[in-house]
Amino acid sequence: MHQFLPAMNARLLLKGGAGLLTMGGFGAYTYTKYQKGSLSPTVATMEPAQTPKLQTTTTTTPTQEANRIAVGRLLRRKTNNPHLESFSACRPLIICGPSGVGKSSLIKKLVAEYPHDFGFSVSHTTRGPRTGEEDGVDYHFTTTEDMLDMIKDGKFIEHAHVHNRIYGTSVKAVTDVTHQRQICILDIDVQGVQTVMESTAHVELNPKYLFIRPVSVDVLEQRLISRATDSLSAINQRVATASFELEVAAKLPFDEVIVNDKLDQAYHDLKQFIDGQRLKCKQCRDEAELNKKLGKNIKRMKTKKRTGSV
Repeated sequence: MHQFLPAMNARLLLKGGAGLLTMGGFGAYTYTKYQKGSLSPTVATMEPAQTPKLQTTTTTTPTQEANRIAVGRLLRRKTNNPHLESFSACRPLIICGPSGVGKSSLIKKLVAEYPHDFGFSVSHTTRGPRTGEEDGVDYHFTTTEDMLDMIKDGKFIEHAHVHNRIYGTSVKAVTDVTHQRQICILDIDVQGVQTVMESTAHVELNPKYLFIRPVSVDVLEQRLISRATDSLSAINQRVATASFELEVAAKLPFDEVIVNDKLDQAYHDLKQFIDGQRLKCKQCRDEAELNKKLGKNIKRMKTKKRTGSV
């Protein structure tokens, strides 16, 4: 989806105002936050992450803290919904990582081993259907006007403009998979992950966040070169972007970070991370199937009783 440019800045959209995250020398960050309606900045400097799971820290005022607590209470109230809680065992899995780190290979291995436990959402697009494509199967085909309205209403987890068309993943597309008692896998970049974490989708879907990282940027560069699928300039662009993404991702609260040095070991770590959730979701699916069969048997017995055949 949206890709980070290998620039020195990245703008973060915050509900209380605007913020600017600037990467300085040796990977240090300066975060400048501007209060809404004020030009007086508050600056906080963050040192480079020593471990992959450092959390972002910002300076907040008492008023901002009170607002944060109030919003948290509101969002928690929204989760007190039996319709959502009944599927809590099948939390979506958001997988993030730089290009070339091996996300696709890991996802393919996972789905090949557990084809009934994982699923993928059907994306929305404003382009027309191609020959053989079916609405609701390949894509949800819609108009630009309708999709922009849905984006405005916060119904999308993430979206992107590609070649004058809009593509995106809606919250409903993910819950459609969840309602099948499957774990929906979402491959989203760092910017998309930030968007999800700051949105109501984080509360509505309660996803698990996983970051896949290379051993180092140098190893990633050699991996991209060995692919022989991109030009040298394209590889340099990917490496620069990956370097920036790694710095930003180190400050996001991922549930787990896996280093993909050897594919087999990384896959073992991935299964270890998701197996508990997968088994809970499978149990939920098995119970639903059992209840469905019991319901049919009870209905059949009632029918026989009414007709006097029992």
